[in-house]
Amino acid sequence: MDHLRHETPANKSAQPDARAARGWLQLLDARNEPEEATDILRCSYGPSWLSDYVYTIRSGQVKLVHYLPNGSYRIIRLLQKGDLAGIEALNGSAYLHHAIAMQAVTVCRIPVVTIDELNNRSPCLYKQLTARWQKVQSDAEVWLADLNMGSSKKRVANLLIYLANHHSDDETFNLPSRYDIGALLAITTETTSRIIADFKRSGILQTNKNVARINLAKLKSIQ
Repeated sequence: MDHLRHETPANKSAQPDARAARGWLQLLDARNEPEEATDILRCSYGPSWLSDYVYTIRSGQVKLVHYLPNGSYRIIRLLQKGDLAGIEALNGSAYLHHAIAMQAVTVCRIPVVTIDELNNRSPCLYKQLTARWQKVQSDAEVWLADLNMGSSKKRVANLLIYLANHHSDDETFNLPSRYDIGALLAITTETTSRIIADFKRSGILQTNKNVARINLAKLKSIQ
């Protein structure tokens, strides 16, 4: 990868704004070709592993997973297009979780050394860029905490609404497995299967294999 040149957005202004931070994020992405990520994440991203890269998701879905002593797992976050995985690498820390592709995924691997170089050239812009990433991560964590409130049926409804709103270009979205839904919402696989079947019988949810479409108004009315 080419080194960052002096004619950066940061040099145009002593006080870079959010637009400049977005510009740098796009530039960092553009300098790294998207890669099919299923094998990359499986072989390069896990707890205690050396963290030389951060990853921006270009397409598909990724789950960040924490394995429990009994062999089960909890899904800590869902990542979608535009999200960042591995922000902990910017502090020199190992990755905190396993990253697993939920469908075909492409990512851009951005070397940590490249972002460090930006910090050396423009600390203010670096701070804005990393703050932007951290806010996205913080918002996702707040959303996940809210998602795990209410009845099991309400949790599944809220998840389907989220997936439809944030992972859909044509009113359809990829429906996670029953096991993944349970791991995300802290409910059993059996409960998940029962709720999904009930939604399908009532016309709230339509599926074709793992492609889903929802009746948004009916889902929003579930308590």
